Amino acid sequence: MDECEKRINQEREDRIKYHDDHLNPIRAQLKGIQEGLVKEKKTRIQNEKKIMQQIQEESQNMQDDITNEHKMRQQRMQDLDDQMTQDTDLTRSFLDRFETNATETANSYMGDLESELDNRFNHQDKILDNMSTLVGRFQETLKVLGKDG
Repeated sequence: MDECEKRINQEREDRIKYHDDHLNPIRAQLKGIQEGLVKEKKTRIQNEKKIMQQIQEESQNMQDDITNEHKMRQQRMQDLDDQMTQDTDLTRSFLDRFETNATETANSYMGDLESELDNRFNHQDKILDNMSTLVGRFQETLKVLGKDG
């Protein structure tokens, strides 16, 4: 009986190791993807800040050069600046939504995988319990037959 339990425990450990060995690369990939998304977001924000700084510097230079020009020209420059700000806000909003959706999808996928693993382990445990009960009853039957025989 102890040998069966040892084999059952060994089988359980082997299966856990097997599934961990197959899931760890997937987990590592997901972690890498998430880290890549965070890094990409930071890089884009930095680049956007640099671009905004450059735009502001160029805008100031242009203001110095066109002080004698008509008010309509100044209004047009303000409209272009507003449009850039709006585009930057839209880009930032898109990146935030993209990151959120990607993270939620990855978390959902991992939850589904873990749930599937739990279900499989529970099923395997039930099968092993049933087999253990069968072996025990078979041994009891053999004992009874041995006494009668």
